[in-house]
Amino acid sequence: MDKKTVNILGADYTIETDEEILKDGADGICHPYSNRIRIRPKENMLGDGDTKEEKEKCYKETLSHECIHAYFRESGLYSYMKDEVLVDWIATQFPKMEKTFRELDIL
Repeated sequence: MDKKTVNILGADYTIETDEEILKDGADGICHPYSNRIRIRPKENMLGDGDTKEEKEKCYKETLSHECIHAYFRESGLYSYMKDEVLVDWIATQFPKMEKTFRELDIL
């Protein structure tokens, strides 16, 4: 199991690449009360017929999704933390928003 730590709004979260998560039927899970994010290994993302690039993209999207859950938790926005539609929207749209902000030089 690979582990790394990331700081989210002052709280250290451990990112764990965990094959056991497959039993839960999820690609990733944020455990806000223990400050952990568990995610499938890249090679286990999607299906056997998918490319390495597709698996990498899915891994990154899943990790960003779980980090958004943690951001809401650390912001005290508990109801938003549980809103999968909102979390998914932010995780999906943030890269596009960042690109716009960089083009406008407002970061």
